[in-house]
Amino acid sequence: MRSIRRFSQIFLTLAGTATVIYAVTRVDALRDRVLIAALGLIVMELGIWQITRVFFPNEREFKPLREETDYFLKLVRRLNAAAIRLQKGSNTAQSDIERLRDEMAHSVDRMCRLAGRTEEEMALTTTSSSWLRRKASPRTANIEAEPTVAARSS
Repeated sequence: MRSIRRFSQIFLTLAGTATVIYAVTRVDALRDRVLIAALGLIVMELGIWQITRVFFPNEREFKPLREETDYFLKLVRRLNAAAIRLQKGSNTAQSDIERLRDEMAHSVDRMCRLAGRTEEEMALTTTSSSWLRRKASPRTANIEAEPTVAARSS
């Protein structure tokens, strides 16, 4: 579907451009030239504005997993940059690599939790579980029982 959408966007842009060029070079009557050029501009803008997304929607079901995968790829790029800095003798590169290794492990854990779950399922799970956590969390009960930093220091 993405290739059809991409092709249709490029086609609309090129067809609109060709229509404008045709109107300017081949049409003699001023009124007709303006109308055809305006039509060409509209067709070209439809391609640029990516109007075809309405007709060819994004069919990805597991968007949260895709977003986490994109984040993981950013981590890989950062890891590669840190490795290159390490080869050049950077002092902080080794600590960056260790930190990135930990971030990557956490990202893989998140990917395992997100696998097979749609955005709607994640919203339902997040809403219900966050409500339950706020309702019965021992952490929130301890927050109320613990004195604040200002109360401890006085």
